[in-house]
Amino acid sequence: MMEFKALRFISESIQVEFERPPAAEKTPHCPDRFIWGDETYQVAELIQQWQDFERRGAMGHNMRPSSMKKAIRRGSYGVGRFYFLVRTEDARYFELYFDRAVQSVDQRKGQWILFREVAPTKRE
Repeated sequence: MMEFKALRFISESIQVEFERPPAAEKTPHCPDRFIWGDETYQVAELIQQWQDFERRGAMGHNMRPSSMKKAIRRGSYGVGRFYFLVRTEDARYFELYFDRAVQSVDQRKGQWILFREVAPTKRE
């Protein structure tokens, strides 16, 4: 498996586009492209994906242990992130994620974040 090193931390909200929309909004697959600033980046390859349903802070203490085990495996309302490591058509590598957290009363669907730009490391 390829290893990567961080080039720069970005952590900015982005828009994403799908050729085939996800069956469930809060459980997305990798987008086909994303828009950051004034530029659109076409995803050429999905390198890796993973998810994190860990409850943090006060939310980590408000469940029974048996329920917590299920929530860490499957997620619960407004908790969790879906991460994607992608290569774009211009040969750049980015980590992006969908954060399921409710942002406000008006924004309940979560948001996409461009986390950082990375580069493959050379193995010796």
